[in-house]
Amino acid sequence: MSGDKAVRGAVYVEFLAVSVPLIVLFFSLAQMSLFLSAGILVNFAALKAARSSMVVLGDNHEDATYKTNCGDAGGDNGLYCVGNGDAGVAAYEDADRKSRYETIRTAARAPLVPVSPGIKKTFGSLMTPFRSMSLESALGQVGKVDVVTMLTDLDWTSRAVGLGFLNTKGEYVSKVKPGDNARVRVVLLLPCFVPIGRDLACHRFNDLPKDHRELIQVNGNAGQITNLLGWRFVTLVGEAPIPRWDR
Repeated sequence: MSGDKAVRGAVYVEFLAVSVPLIVLFFSLAQMSLFLSAGILVNFAALKAARSSMVVLGDNHEDATYKTNCGDAGGDNGLYCVGNGDAGVAAYEDADRKSRYETIRTAARAPLVPVSPGIKKTFGSLMTPFRSMSLESALGQVGKVDVVTMLTDLDWTSRAVGLGFLNTKGEYVSKVKPGDNARVRVVLLLPCFVPIGRDLACHRFNDLPKDHRELIQVNGNAGQITNLLGWRFVTLVGEAPIPRWDR
């Protein structure tokens, strides 16, 4: 009998030695799969922003009603203007909701609604400890979407999606003209909810790359607020060139 107990004990130890790494691997792969699917949408959002830029930046129709806060960069009634003339991401601060910048950012936000956390995850983290959220809640329930969830998802994208316009030197610019060879950059603040996986692959908001944080904070403080709840994030970046629209 003592020999049988020794064998069973050895089996338990071997099982634990193998199962723990497999469980960690499983949850990590689950989190990475969410990164990859969201990354596809971020790249698509960048393409949408680039296509929208073709229409919006050069729109000088008499019925156009874009608001502008372009300062010295806003000649020609704000034509080609996406910023206030300041250096860096500060160029996009205080953009009016009806400005060319916000019109283009709205086009980028729409494809990213499906990867927003939604009201259930947001308020669920208030009701229960963040680390107790399950894999099921992290992956969501397919087919169960209501109006309230959609509205909160849209509100999240208004605060967690950054948009910038880069010149050929990689600098943020306030004005984009035909032939500038500019490109758009879309940055998504993606919360991580998968147990174990979020601790290995994600970061607190203040630990994210500085340039990504600054571009997101231009449009809101979603990261700082949810940082207090213990949320962890990654930032996903998509870029796309703006085709010439004067041909």
